[in-house]
Amino acid sequence: LSPLISILSCLYPLYTDVSYGQDRQMIILLVGKLKVKAAIPILINLLEDEGVRLQAITALGDFKQENLRPYFERFQNSTHPGWRKYAKSALKKLNG
Repeated sequence: LSPLISILSCLYPLYTDVSYGQDRQMIILLVGKLKVKAAIPILINLLEDEGVRLQAITALGDFKQENLRPYFERFQNSTHPGWRKYAKSALKKLNG
């Protein structure tokens, strides 16, 4: 798993490059599934990018870390149904 994490670390600049479109969404989801902790600060920053916000919420939720709760709470009452749904899902993971 370590070589894979190294490869994903090299892809960090792609997270913010909108020219990668759906590919960056998939990369963001992958780092969440693999729980690449080094990506957490980047994922938090990506919460400001509406193009990948849903994926960032989902990926952060995969870490199940209590210290991330405020980021999910921010979107739990959002008017955007996807952001709201995945923020609530992440909060449920924290609540056990």
